Amino acid sequence: MWQRLKHIMQSNAFASLAGNGVGAVLGIGTLAIQARTLSKADLGSWLVFITTFTLFDVIRSGLILNPVIRNMAGAKTQGEQQTIAGAAWQLCVLFTIVAVAIFTLPGVAFYSWFSSLDLGFFVQWFWLLAAITLPHNLATWFLNASQQFKKVQWVRILNQALFLGFNIGNFSLNLGIDYIFWGFVISQLATSLLTLILGWSRITDFSKGDKPTRQKLFSFGKYSMLTLLVSNLLRSSDTYILGLLLGPVAVSIYNIPQRLLQIFEMPISAISITRLPILAGLHSNGKEEELTKEFHKSAGVLWLGIIPVALVCFIFAEPLVVLLGGEGFRESASVLRFFAVYAAFLPLERYSGIGLDVVNQPRLNLIKVILMLAVNIVGDFAAIYLFPNAPVAAVAGISVITFGSGVLLGYSFLGKHMKFSFSGIISSGWQQITSLAGKLKR
Repeated sequence: MWQRLKHIMQSNAFASLAGNGVGAVLGIGTLAIQARTLSKADLGSWLVFITTFTLFDVIRSGLILNPVIRNMAGAKTQGEQQTIAGAAWQLCVLFTIVAVAIFTLPGVAFYSWFSSLDLGFFVQWFWLLAAITLPHNLATWFLNASQQFKKVQWVRILNQALFLGFNIGNFSLNLGIDYIFWGFVISQLATSLLTLILGWSRITDFSKGDKPTRQKLFSFGKYSMLTLLVSNLLRSSDTYILGLLLGPVAVSIYNIPQRLLQIFEMPISAISITRLPILAGLHSNGKEEELTKEFHKSAGVLWLGIIPVALVCFIFAEPLVVLLGGEGFRESASVLRFFAVYAAFLPLERYSGIGLDVVNQPRLNLIKVILMLAVNIVGDFAAIYLFPNAPVAAVAGISVITFGSGVLLGYSFLGKHMKFSFSGIISSGWQQITSLAGKLKR
């Protein structure tokens, strides 16, 4: 049994899962401290800021990550990998310059308006964060593409641990939201410097990129970028709508249980990122039968594994939100219960997107998330209007409808390009779980 446990603990999936688990704990710990050191209004302002910067970060990741993984998986030589890395750097720098210009110029011209929406910090310092996060972001993307998941987790854990340290300092010294912001900046800068020193960011490959490779990356990346943009808007649209109509206090009430969703998103992200290169390789080599088996097994294990966690969060919603945010956030329990229901859809929704990317249908994945965003926005406004006595919980309830529609749309699209079945997902997942449990008992 110990040998089997050792083998599991040395696997890429376990390394990714463990690293994401530690990262989730650090992230939740950071938010718990912020909820106790900042007023609800300041916490809401910080969450709007970090949500907006994360949106940019996700867009940039969408342009580079998936096409780099797909192309590096098919690279035959070290020289090809260097060309891909260089082209990724060049694309990323160009995108960052354009994004800074787009965000900064309107921010300077209409600063007072942005400040009224709690985005003053963002437009003032976006350029700085966009630049200093570039090396460590590229490092994690390259490490993911080469399946060096342990190094990926070290980068992420270091980043979050540094920021947690600054929040602990604020807990003791009560220096306020400005101190939190600069702690975030320093954490990002230190992480980027480390990846540059260790060579993980591959900045020395910058000049080796060429136009055909840039075009190849962009032709796929434009779809995955838009998909991740819309997906992140899907998650952050609730924050923006609540902030616009109800103010930063409502944002705080909503975001405390939303951060607990890391309990679900952590294993989903950790496992799916390790499966993506494998699934892409099977499709590239024409092994469709093996692709279906691997898809069924991966999606099934994740889905069946998430359901018990969702049930626990539903039952113990109140003590969980009080543990994270304190007594002032007890009313967030109903929000977490809705999140626990829709979280059960997350593995299936995520794997429908992975499947569409693997079979080279990123356009259909984009259409799926655009339709989900439309459902969510219309539903949010309707929920706030129809349930004025519990608008925050009603907005959370719309998430169940949104992600349920995503599952139906995603698998409807995927069924035209890959053989799969829900019964196959359930049976393969159950067989894998029972097989693993049986091996551990021996």
